[in-house]
Amino acid sequence: KLLFGIHLAASLVFELRLARRTRRGSLILKTNKATAALQIILTCMGRYDVFSDVSFAMLSWERGFSLSYGVVACCIVGVGVLQALPGLVCLTVRFRFPLGLKFNDYNTLLAAAGEP
Repeated sequence: KLLFGIHLAASLVFELRLARRTRRGSLILKTNKATAALQIILTCMGRYDVFSDVSFAMLSWERGFSLSYGVVACCIVGVGVLQALPGLVCLTVRFRFPLGLKFNDYNTLLAAAGEP
């Protein structure tokens, strides 16, 4: 849990600093604080969702739960194949860039990069 908190804090600082460098991002962060707070909350919830999925899969595996193979397989397919991999591909090849930001839970950067 401590590593998750450190990772979350560091990535939020990085994301807010990067959003502040764009015209739209700095405007949202300065004038529309409710939208900025909502984007930060949604980012935290999305990252905690992935963390809880992985934690549950690891816990079920370590405790010898009878369906642990299914839980781990669902976690690998759901988090890895259907969320992380398409997000990284979209960000890497710059195809549907906002979709890649959403897949990887960069909601503040998504708001900063959005069309006015």
